[in-house]
Amino acid sequence: MNEFYEPIYPNSPKNLIDWQKSWLQTSGLNECQAEWDPSNTNSEAKLVIKQTAARPDFPNLRHHKVKVAFYNAEGTVCEIKDVVLNDSAETAITYNGANKPKAVFLNHDDDAFIKVILDEHSLEFFKKELSKISGELNKSLIWTAFSDMIKDGKLSAYEAA
Repeated sequence: MNEFYEPIYPNSPKNLIDWQKSWLQTSGLNECQAEWDPSNTNSEAKLVIKQTAARPDFPNLRHHKVKVAFYNAEGTVCEIKDVVLNDSAETAITYNGANKPKAVFLNHDDDAFIKVILDEHSLEFFKKELSKISGELNKSLIWTAFSDMIKDGKLSAYEAA
């Protein structure tokens, strides 16, 4: 790897070196889940993204760039936040609660290499209203989140139906 990166380093910012160490020299997948209160209608409502390692033998937490989509009762995206997750257990963001979102999806448009765990509010909403979600990509990402949660034992197949 050094033969590849050494010619780049003199002209690269330090964060490229950090990125190489984080992404190319370590293994593991991160799981992300939103923690939020849909009843909070404050224009500066808080959402915390919890990040954990999917496997204990690869405990690395990484920076990720994600789009956080907030869905209203009609299944329409009412707000999208571009977020860079910290390489730590939590990243806090604010969103406009006045839009009265009913669900959140943490990897809108599939920008990040993460496993999404749906929070309890979003899980219930998407179980009932998934047909309202427009866009095949994001609908399939939500289906993938359901599937991953079932495979990982975080949701029973009966609960998903």
